[in-house]
Amino acid sequence: MCAIAHHAKCVVVLVAALAFPAAAQVQVGAGENLDDTSLNAGLFMGQPFILAPGTAFEINNAGTIGNQVGAFDVDFAGSTVNINDGGAFIVNSGGARAEGLILNLLSGASTDGRINTTDCELNILGGTAGAPGGVSHAFDLTNCVLDIQAGRVGRVTGFTNNMITVSGGTAEQLLGQDATIEISGGIVRSLVISRSTLNISGGFTERVSLGFQTPTTVTGGVVGTELHIAHTDIMTLHATDLRLDGVPIADLDAGLPPNATFTCTLADGAVQIIAEHVESHIVPDAITIAPISLGPIDTAPIDLAAGIGPPGLRPGQMLTLSGTGELPDAFGAAHATLAIHAGQVGDWLRTSFTDVTIAGGVIGDNFRALPGSNVTVNGGVIGSQFQAFHSTVDLNAGHVEQVVAGPGATVNIGAGATTGACHAGNGGTCNVAGGSHAEGGTSAGGLLNIMDGTFGQPGQGGLLRVWGGKTTISDGTIHLRLEAMSGGAIDISGGTIAGGINAWASSAINLFVQEASLDNVPMTLTPGAPTIIADRSSAPLRVTLADGSPLEFTPRAAPTVGTDEEFISPSAVLTITLVETCPCDWNTDLFLNDTDFFDWVNDYFAQSGPREESDFNEDGSENAQDFFDFVNCFFTPPAVCE
Repeated sequence: MCAIAHHAKCVVVLVAALAFPAAAQVQVGAGENLDDTSLNAGLFMGQPFILAPGTAFEINNAGTIGNQVGAFDVDFAGSTVNINDGGAFIVNSGGARAEGLILNLLSGASTDGRINTTDCELNILGGTAGAPGGVSHAFDLTNCVLDIQAGRVGRVTGFTNNMITVSGGTAEQLLGQDATIEISGGIVRSLVISRSTLNISGGFTERVSLGFQTPTTVTGGVVGTELHIAHTDIMTLHATDLRLDGVPIADLDAGLPPNATFTCTLADGAVQIIAEHVESHIVPDAITIAPISLGPIDTAPIDLAAGIGPPGLRPGQMLTLSGTGELPDAFGAAHATLAIHAGQVGDWLRTSFTDVTIAGGVIGDNFRALPGSNVTVNGGVIGSQFQAFHSTVDLNAGHVEQVVAGPGATVNIGAGATTGACHAGNGGTCNVAGGSHAEGGTSAGGLLNIMDGTFGQPGQGGLLRVWGGKTTISDGTIHLRLEAMSGGAIDISGGTIAGGINAWASSAINLFVQEASLDNVPMTLTPGAPTIIADRSSAPLRVTLADGSPLEFTPRAAPTVGTDEEFISPSAVLTITLVETCPCDWNTDLFLNDTDFFDWVNDYFAQSGPREESDFNEDGSENAQDFFDFVNCFFTPPAVCE
């Protein structure tokens, strides 16, 4: 263990070891730190030891091992380090190097920093490996065994002869090659491997990327919606209930076509949904099916009022969750029916070709309504990152922390719903006809239509950001700052815009108005023809929107430092279009429908309303002719009403 150059030091240590018997167990107490100098010297706080099998270091509450300054480099020669509740392995930003270490990380313990391990056994029985709160680097492995049973582990990399098992806890990222990986439980957030062997029999693996020479066997558990396979004949699914785009199939010998949705049931009853065109990319002949038999499908309705339900629903099955019943994380339903009246659903609920109704209960984060889903929400609470793909979602009531309309999806939000945020992603449409929403926005190709509802709260700030997509506003109250980013467009024809407007370079703001003035001078506008406003001289722009609502703002060329003033970039497009209003759109909501008829009848007989004395034909008197003229307009509307 000692180099020739340090012979004198070695003699001193040997004398100390002879004078005091080597301890089999070394205690590190509160406020004490066992650094590499003490480890290599064989003496810590009066406790002599030998780095060898049978020696154990107990890092107790508020005790630490490692170096905060300088390199940490120790050959533990088979010794064990137990990091107990409140103990920590700390290293500086350069990391640490450990050989021959048996590390047991227990509940309440932590490692903070990157540890380069060789010929080590690492047992994560609880606690946190890697700094909490992100995907920080925990371990570099070489010829090591890593066993994750509980707790949380940050990024793990390894490229030489490693064995990794996950039966519980959470692994944020496993990255590398030349490994054998066994996943039987827990959660793996990201798995990126090549030239390795992978066996999945349980748990939830959220994102999987398989490189070349990586035979993979899946008998249970769930592989998440992000699956990337770039090479042929890699994954074998032990499965039944095979369906491709809703059609039963016998195998995948013909390959997985592009833009297809494949569903199956695994040996443990978990439902696998692979939507190749949603978040995955898989070469056509990457997956092989090993047929299994789970017996006939029981289609009798399942009423789950207590206890924990199955891992998934097979085709034709129906389940109602109520009372204190629970559905586990990564619950899947394919070609089935799911009703949630109460109870609790874990994270990563996944559905495909399934009708889902939610009237109550609590649903966790990352709900995925995958192709073919029809989701109706009439109550309950849904967590963040609820995303829909090639499906339809109707939010009539309840609270959703965040909803995203992804490619091919339509999300309709009614008056009884509240959201922390509604977002139209690329290729998705979000229609808001009411409710209360903390935030909103679009990304490239997304469409957000605001027809009513409230966004934000007075005086609380916040943004409704349009980045590469389009937002239309015809009614509602917007307390958020409208912000058009590069490639984004906002069309405003009505509503109350109370939070201001910003437009960055290469964006567009389009106003549809009844009248407008710039710098207090009325503008002459041609109906239907957009007029470009190039003025950025801080002249006030006042308009009456198509629905009669006033809007005023100042199109400054740039924001003023230290203020929250609105601005329209010189390279952003600002247009005003005069709209010919439909005369029988009585409530001026830009839609001609039954509401206009009933509002007119009420106002006519009450001799009051949005127009003076209900003189519809404006001939100076209110009489039956006004009534007949309105009815004629309503049932045979002019072209301007279309």
